[in-house]
Amino acid sequence: MAFLASMVVMLSGQQPAPVAKTPRPTFHWKASEAQELGPEDRIKELKTLDPIERAALIKAITAQIRPNMADLGIPSEKELRTVAADTRVKFIDMNEDGMPEVIAQAWGVQAGCGATGNCPFWVFSKSDNGYKLILGGDGWNFQIFTVQPTVTNGYHDLVLGFHDSASEKTLEVYRFKNGKYRRGACYDANWAPMDAKGWHVLKNPIITPCKP
Repeated sequence: MAFLASMVVMLSGQQPAPVAKTPRPTFHWKASEAQELGPEDRIKELKTLDPIERAALIKAITAQIRPNMADLGIPSEKELRTVAADTRVKFIDMNEDGMPEVIAQAWGVQAGCGATGNCPFWVFSKSDNGYKLILGGDGWNFQIFTVQPTVTNGYHDLVLGFHDSASEKTLEVYRFKNGKYRRGACYDANWAPMDAKGWHVLKNPIITPCKP
C-alpha cells in the first residue's frame, strides 16, 4: 500500500513529504551539581539511622560484595560486615513518592575502590523485604553522581562519572526502565583541552560524546 501511495504521488507531480527525523536528546550537565560522598556519610557514622535500618542496609551491601570476598581479601563474614558498614550512603527520593532511594558507594581498597577514587556504586529502593538493587553490579565503579532534572518512567535520570585523569572524566547517563536503572548515553568531560597554543584549564569542561 505504501508503494502504491508513493506511485500516485509521483504520477500527480507532487513531491513526497520529507520524513521527519527524531531529534537526539540534548545532554545538559552541570559540573557544579555533581556530588561525591565522603567519610561522614558512612553507614556506621550516620546518627539518623535506627538499628533496624542500619542492619538492613549492611545486609543489602554485603550481598553485593560477598561474591568477590576472596579477590578483595576479605577473610570472614564478620570482616565483610565491617567493610559494608564503611559504605557511604545518601537518601534521595528519585521518584518523588515520599520514600527515598539509597545512593550507596563503597569505601576503601578492601571494598574494591581503585587508586583514582572510583568505587563500587549502587542504588537501592526500599521494599517490604529490605532493600532492592536498582542500579549496580560488578565493574560499576564511579567517583561522582548527579541527579538530573529530567525524568524517565517516573524516576530522575542519573549521571555517573568516573575519573580518567587529573582533568578528564567519563560521564554515563542512566535512565529507569523495567524496574532498574540502565546505562544509556556516554560522554567525555575534559577540563584541560589542548590546541596549537597548548593546554587550557577551564572552569566548565568541554563535553563530547564518547568515541565508539
